Amino acid sequence: MIAIALLTPVLFLSAPNAAAVALVPSHQDQVATSPPIQSLAPGTARVRHRLPALQKSVPVLSTREVCGITRSSAMTGGSVTSDGGAAVTDRGVCWSTAPTPTIVDSTTTDGTGTGSFTSLVTGLAAGTAYTVRAFATNAVGTGYGSPITFTAATGYAGQTPPGLTPEMFAPGLVSTTGNQAGVAVHPGGREIYFVVIENIAGRFSCAIRVTRLEGCSWTTPVVAPFSGTHADMYLAMHPDGSRMYFQSDRPIDHAESTYTYNIWYVEREGDGWSTPRSIGRPINGRSDTSGPSVTIDGTMYFTLMNITTGHSEIYRSRLVNGVYQEPERLPDEVNSRFQNCDSYVAPDESYLLFVAFPTSGHQNNPGGLYVSFRNQDGTWSVARDLRPTIGSEEGSNVTISPDGGFLFLPRRDPAGVTGLDAYWVDADVVDALRAPAR
Repeated sequence: MIAIALLTPVLFLSAPNAAAVALVPSHQDQVATSPPIQSLAPGTARVRHRLPALQKSVPVLSTREVCGITRSSAMTGGSVTSDGGAAVTDRGVCWSTAPTPTIVDSTTTDGTGTGSFTSLVTGLAAGTAYTVRAFATNAVGTGYGSPITFTAATGYAGQTPPGLTPEMFAPGLVSTTGNQAGVAVHPGGREIYFVVIENIAGRFSCAIRVTRLEGCSWTTPVVAPFSGTHADMYLAMHPDGSRMYFQSDRPIDHAESTYTYNIWYVEREGDGWSTPRSIGRPINGRSDTSGPSVTIDGTMYFTLMNITTGHSEIYRSRLVNGVYQEPERLPDEVNSRFQNCDSYVAPDESYLLFVAFPTSGHQNNPGGLYVSFRNQDGTWSVARDLRPTIGSEEGSNVTISPDGGFLFLPRRDPAGVTGLDAYWVDADVVDALRAPAR
């Protein structure tokens, strides 16, 4: 007797003077047969048995720990350990403020197949709690890793945000020995640029340095690829991160400017920057030009300086259809002293920070950081002194974070150990001065 051990029979029928007709299993099925029969009488059947098909399932995977958390982004990912018997055609992470996010929520796309992958979660709101989990999809459906809950940062560089009293910014990373000033944070919060002022072999040097959050760690600061040869300072980041502006003494076409200091910029290109380009006329070429900053609509505020006399005033130029217009001098509410310089405008143009001195020079000259508020009719308030509020005599190279939430300003170490360090303070410190002066 022939043992019949398995499942569904497939009949092969034999008829006289006719070829055998078979109901053939698919190529995906495994087939087991009985021992060969030497001869088959007409009208009889031979039985074969089909092995069961392997059952397919959704992929099996895990979610990677969340790290490198900023105000608007975080690093995570996953590992697909089994494709469930069908090719993984999509994988990534999904996240939301709900406890069990799915692929109908925010997602990343991070390749196909099994193995580990890394994901950058973006578009987060500062201080908001989120749940993230990895996903992988095959022909059967979508599998998910375990959910992980995290909270978007409220500060920068992993620091707890300061209050209304300035605190040192990123000690050991940005604020180190030497002199640091002019902090510019890229909107994603994963790149921080700052100016380092040094005396190298008796030569004055100002270079732009950068540190990046790669994976879960900040890199050691290095000179930015576009800086290091010339004196580059007074950084300003466009609020949307598309451009970064700075003052430089690098050579310039004399048809554009015959002055030493002019405003330059670099354009965002992928994860890096273009080569430096002059902002051009009518901003450059009128005098030595310094202290650029821009609003969200591209309006530029800057300083025109007379190097010989030390006199300086603050101007602005509107950007219309991609072209900067003839600069306009700000009114006397802002330009009320002999030196009015190093301005930085709020992203929404609601106020302007600047440095002012009654006479020429910075030594033994009672100047400081001031703020003027833009009124609804476009006029400017009388400038108010910020020194009593922030408790600092320093004011040059002040900047504002892209979201308008923090001020960055240099502050000198009283002990003379670290020189000039970068500090930051909550921008609400400015609101206390919005009321009219008494």
